[in-house]
Amino acid sequence: MISKHKLAKLLFPHSKVREIQDDMILDVDNALKNKKSLIMHAPTGIGKTAGVLAPALAHAIKNKLTVFFLTNRHTQHVIAINTLKKIKEEYNLGIKAADIIGKKWMCLVSGVEMLYSGEFADYCKTVREDNKCEFYANTRKKSKLTVKAKAVLSELKQLSPCHTETVKDLCSKYRLCPYEISALLARDADVIVTDYYYIFSPAIRDSFFKRIQKDVENTIIIVDEGHNLASRVRDLMTERLSSFTVKRAISEAKKFKYNEARESLVEIKNILENLAKELREYGEAIVKKDEFAKKISQIA
Repeated sequence: MISKHKLAKLLFPHSKVREIQDDMILDVDNALKNKKSLIMHAPTGIGKTAGVLAPALAHAIKNKLTVFFLTNRHTQHVIAINTLKKIKEEYNLGIKAADIIGKKWMCLVSGVEMLYSGEFADYCKTVREDNKCEFYANTRKKSKLTVKAKAVLSELKQLSPCHTETVKDLCSKYRLCPYEISALLARDADVIVTDYYYIFSPAIRDSFFKRIQKDVENTIIIVDEGHNLASRVRDLMTERLSSFTVKRAISEAKKFKYNEARESLVEIKNILENLAKELREYGEAIVKKDEFAKKISQIA
């Protein structure tokens, strides 16, 4: 059984350690000390979050690293933040944390939840650049933080660790951008609780790390529910093009009189529909990438 002194050194936040949990804590500690990767399989209820997050945080504080706790479940965001709160209370530590979900789901603009992710990214970029987003304009003036944003950021640092809902509520009160404020919290954070794609999507990772002024080499990465990672990464790396999407694009091109684009889109739709004939006959079909690309490249 691991000693109380060792548990305290590793910032374990509970008075008692569960059976097997002590072995898990020591395995995590050893992996961190030796800069090794560790895969864990353990039943529900054993206390994996506290058993992994506590020693990771202790190691991060000692070595000036940042812990990324990655999860695709909202409930795990809550558990991770609550665990950090418990550690803060138990050891009177000034833990700094950022809880970040998808940018679209943090946005306070009414109706954006109806947009596809790509549409939201384009919308957000456009309204920011045109200075038409009230929340962003209230947060930054010519790239500098406003007085109001600085005050809210200071308050959230005092409240940290706190859930993303707390950030959203406070930003809603002062009409600020929750994502911008959360990214600023992440700059000084010991722990960042977020989704898989902030690490495993190259474009998002590079942009995010540049924004928060950190290097991925100086991180400890915890992947919660790791059995879901493969399918999530496949989804992240997959580009989708459906006949429905193309038909919508044709309608928009017609509406805005983009005639050349409309003609090309019609040809793309025809290619997709011809390839789909096998689906109606056999239920499924394999289309080689080169075959599809060749047909697309022939469009004048």
